[in-house]
Amino acid sequence: MTTKHVLLVLMAIGMFFSCQDDLENSEKNDDDSVITKAVFSGYVQKGPFINGSSVTILELDENLDQTGKTYFTTISDNLGSFEKKNIELISNYASLKADGYYFNEVSGETSTSQITLYALVDVEDVNSANVNVLTHLERARVEYLVQKESMDFTGAKKKAQKEVMAIFSISEPTAFELLDLTNNATLLAISCILQGSSSTGEMAELMADIITDICADGVLDNALKLKLMDNAIAISLSGIRDNMTSKYAELGINVSIPDFESCVKSFITNNMDPDARITYPATGLYGVNILSDEVASVKRLTWGNESVYPYYSMNADVPRGMDLRIVVRSVRHEDSVGAWVSLCDIFYLEPDMYNWQINYIDNEYTIPEFALKGKQSDLKIGFTVDKVGAYKNDDNDLVTYIMIEYYENGSITPTRTKKLYIEDPEIRNDWTNKVEDLYVHNEKKVTVGEGIYGTLIQAEGDCMPTTDWGNTTCKNYPVKRKIMIYERTKYDQVEQKDGAFYTDIKTKFIAAVESDDEGFYEIKLSPGKYSVFIEEKGLLYGRIFDSEGYISSVEVESGKSIKQNLMIDYASY
Repeated sequence: MTTKHVLLVLMAIGMFFSCQDDLENSEKNDDDSVITKAVFSGYVQKGPFINGSSVTILELDENLDQTGKTYFTTISDNLGSFEKKNIELISNYASLKADGYYFNEVSGETSTSQITLYALVDVEDVNSANVNVLTHLERARVEYLVQKESMDFTGAKKKAQKEVMAIFSISEPTAFELLDLTNNATLLAISCILQGSSSTGEMAELMADIITDICADGVLDNALKLKLMDNAIAISLSGIRDNMTSKYAELGINVSIPDFESCVKSFITNNMDPDARITYPATGLYGVNILSDEVASVKRLTWGNESVYPYYSMNADVPRGMDLRIVVRSVRHEDSVGAWVSLCDIFYLEPDMYNWQINYIDNEYTIPEFALKGKQSDLKIGFTVDKVGAYKNDDNDLVTYIMIEYYENGSITPTRTKKLYIEDPEIRNDWTNKVEDLYVHNEKKVTVGEGIYGTLIQAEGDCMPTTDWGNTTCKNYPVKRKIMIYERTKYDQVEQKDGAFYTDIKTKFIAAVESDDEGFYEIKLSPGKYSVFIEEKGLLYGRIFDSEGYISSVEVESGKSIKQNLMIDYASY
């Protein structure tokens, strides 16, 4: 063998071993690129997902597209914990997907339907990651930054986290997949705000709208932020704390719920209009607003005659982020047997109530508290007056009053108070249940020589015959009303509406007169036969038929004044 041949053989042998070394190094590098996890675990929390919920681990490439490798596992308890053993990935990136029911921390109940939450994680140096509402909100924004703006995964995560936290007025971002509801106030606060008082479906829709809105620019639309404000205002912070504490105690876990309340309040404060104020309009849906500064007195409620002595509105306009409580206290007096009774009863109609929440702050259910958060409101409300203990104003009207206490924006003492007088203009000179004396008194007023005159009385309550007028609910008292005179009218010449109420009277209208404060009226009429009606509730009232079927019939004789006392008694029994 020549020297040349020897050299060629040696070169070939060297190239062989060199290729072997390259091959061995390549296999080692391939082994090093496989990420192996003996156990990969975490928590899925909205509130915690319930036992049996599914978790899927999907491998992603550097562009955050799925590679096709997938692992499946399930949540193993009601804390929302999961784990998957023996995972092998060739990429650092994975998507965690959780589907299931969850504990609703706002309502204190398991959700009525399932939701899906996602998280994007870099698994290279970690063996656990959590899935929650924040990882879910950031996901689409991270994908957009990586795929559309060519950002690296770490930079995209930091940017998206900062933008999501800015939605909730929090300046310092953190790794969302490391957060836990039981020790992180921010996560719990945001979870509550997203839930609000909404159903599971409504909350899922809100999160989807937020994700879509921030995907391209990272900035949330104002309309969605207002929705979050409404949610934050609507929730009961103390109720959520109780629900969370009870839930974990039920699971045998002793946790100290973090101060999420401060985070919720901070969110509300930071998004509130600085110039906003609680206002009390002069009127509402039902008339004069008793909360308005302009209203110092109202008339008492007369059953069956609300058109003349009406209900009122209790109306407030509370801007987003603010709250209001109204306490209405009736003045009380000691009765003849030493019991304390209210001078004024308060009546409100729940079907005609908008946004107020009502509670009673006394054991006797006599002191109502009306609460309102961040909304307009109205309530149909009226007052009755106990004549005992009431006093007279300058017009000789019987008067009592209620105290209205305003508690604005969480104040524990009244920010303002108001005395609202309840006047009873129909009860004058103490004529209640002194009808015979009143008749005699009014006889002195008669001036008409030819016509009719009389006294108009209203009757209320149990007016069955009694000799003990001091111990009865019956009240007979004079009232001021318009009295309408028609040609004598028979029952078949009117349209009857309800009981003794009529409309569409087909006989000729003759004249009208109004009774005075003591119920007295008189009117000059030519000789003839007439029917007398009283204008009441927008209709005409006539209670007596004669033997021929004529309504409230009276006959005027030449040169005579005829006494015709009248009574409105549909509110008595």
